[in-house]
Amino acid sequence: MLGLIEEIHGNFKRNAKMYALTSRGLFERLLDESPTPPDIVYLYRNYPIIETLIYQYFELETIENFETIALAELKSYLKKCCDEILKMLEMYRYNRKFFEKWREPHIQIRENDDFFPSSLDNTIKNEVKNFVFKIVNMSKDEDPYRSDPNDSNLFPRQSLLQDKKFIRLLHEIKNDFDNGCKNYL
Repeated sequence: MLGLIEEIHGNFKRNAKMYALTSRGLFERLLDESPTPPDIVYLYRNYPIIETLIYQYFELETIENFETIALAELKSYLKKCCDEILKMLEMYRYNRKFFEKWREPHIQIRENDDFFPSSLDNTIKNEVKNFVFKIVNMSKDEDPYRSDPNDSNLFPRQSLLQDKKFIRLLHEIKNDFDNGCKNYL
């Protein structure tokens, strides 16, 4: 078995068997090129990968207001994150094997020498910052004074403006950008 789905136990109409994606199945689904239905993000919102990649940076109500273009961009962001996670795992495995093979015999590998978790956090943080920057960049030409602020083909401006997690991240990106510009201007 691939371990991509698991049976949901319970009493269902006509003795139907119900299934859900496992964490591994969800990860594989996010890597898939086909569009991610909005239901996946909602149904699996309590899964660690969805919480880590989406709901620590956006509120549920904001994502629920994403429509076609925004959902496509969200899918692209999720796929990039999953791709980067796989790359990091490969690099980590390679480096660990290389270090164990070529290290000096008297050097011990300590558990606190494992930089993988912080590197993974930084990678995800960089991807979400790129996604937020893309949201802002794609929305820069929209008229913020239109009569219906939620009437947008791109991202739900009003939902984003009310999303404290998004605004906090936007301030962090602005601060990073301002500090980075000081090195060049």
